[in-house]
Amino acid sequence: MDVLAEGEIAMQEVSEILTRATAAMEATGTLSRAAGERLAKSDAEGRGFGGRLQVARQLAKDLQLPADELGSASTEFLDRVDQMDAMMQYIFRNLQGGAEDAEGTRDFAKAMLGMVNSAEGSEEGVRAMLDGAKILQTVARDLKPVGKSIEVAINRILQGIATITDWGGPLQTLFA
Repeated sequence: MDVLAEGEIAMQEVSEILTRATAAMEATGTLSRAAGERLAKSDAEGRGFGGRLQVARQLAKDLQLPADELGSASTEFLDRVDQMDAMMQYIFRNLQGGAEDAEGTRDFAKAMLGMVNSAEGSEEGVRAMLDGAKILQTVARDLKPVGKSIEVAINRILQGIATITDWGGPLQTLFA
């Protein structure tokens, strides 16, 4: 029962955590686009590489707060997914063993299919963000640490997504 209760609590917390992570990712995108506009203006003014470097340094400073928030949220997300995974493994064993409360467990597991579908749907966008973080690291030395921080955080989120999507096969098998 403890595993189920902890998993259920983790499920409730995941939504809030993902909201924070999404806001941080959106902020990095907004800040990066604004830096692109400043970069174009700098180039139009003929400020050369010095102007580009100033934009990159400011972007590195601007990205630090959302990168920190993304790092925190991604760690919490992965922790909660681990708790949910323990719950899901229990459910899979429970259903295969024909437990007395299998019907209630089966209803709960069906609801989890929605989470699996959401995770599958979000993976492409998260991978695009990962690509952006890798590119960011190559632009200027000042952007490398914050870009790496974002990359590590996104990889944690992708790890959690992979765990969630792994539930899809067993869930489908249970209800086939």
